[in-house]
Amino acid sequence: MKINNNPLQLYKLLPGDNCRQCYLPSCMAFAAAVIAGEKRLTACPRLEPAVLARLEAEFCPRRSLADEQADRIGELREQVAKLDFAALAPRLGAVLRGESLVISCLGKDFVIDPAGRLSSECHVNPWVQLPLLRYLLVCQGAAERGEWLPMAELAQGAAVAPLFAKRCEEPLRQLADRFGEDFFELLGMFKAEVQGEPGGERVALLRPLPRVPFRLAYQPPEDGLDSTLRITFDRSAERNATPEMLHFLASGVAEMCEKILQCLCHPG
Repeated sequence: MKINNNPLQLYKLLPGDNCRQCYLPSCMAFAAAVIAGEKRLTACPRLEPAVLARLEAEFCPRRSLADEQADRIGELREQVAKLDFAALAPRLGAVLRGESLVISCLGKDFVIDPAGRLSSECHVNPWVQLPLLRYLLVCQGAAERGEWLPMAELAQGAAVAPLFAKRCEEPLRQLADRFGEDFFELLGMFKAEVQGEPGGERVALLRPLPRVPFRLAYQPPEDGLDSTLRITFDRSAERNATPEMLHFLASGVAEMCEKILQCLCHPG
């Protein structure tokens, strides 16, 4: 039987007595952990050696998201290390500091050294590293055109648009509904230009990357209608970023805003 990264198929080949010697509550939990790459098959002491050898020969555990991101970051660093930072800085809207590039991301400076390593006064998350490194490789330095488009209307954006609405726009809409003015004050902390009156329509212009502005437009609930929140991008984003980068940045902003607002409202 081929396992094909299916925990149920793996479970059928385990002893099934839930002995807990693997330090998990059941054989099913163990199977799921092995598939996720969190446990090795050898952690089950009751697998017959012949069965274990056969399973290891045909089994390919699913790699964790963190492992995949680390690999991708490593690949991007190798590509970035080949770039001429001095020639690249003006195109990116970055500053050359010694041999390193300094790029502003949501009001914070991030330093990229010639080997592609990032550093900053704040924590460097994968949602920052991946699009920042990719930005060095794809940004053409196109000037803003003042033409704002939703994700679905950007080149190659239609495939990303449904997930973008679910994981970026909807979480931000819920934050705006729940936290109101605190949410827009937080955007201001990220150097966003926020317009409109509290309690009414609000528009915020953010620059997660120097040549990649986001326009966030929020309409509060009114007359029984639900609120709306839409993110649009300047037409130049088609030449300065990719839809995947835009999605990664916006979902990172949503996650970061939620964590900060939760801490502010529920300290400790």
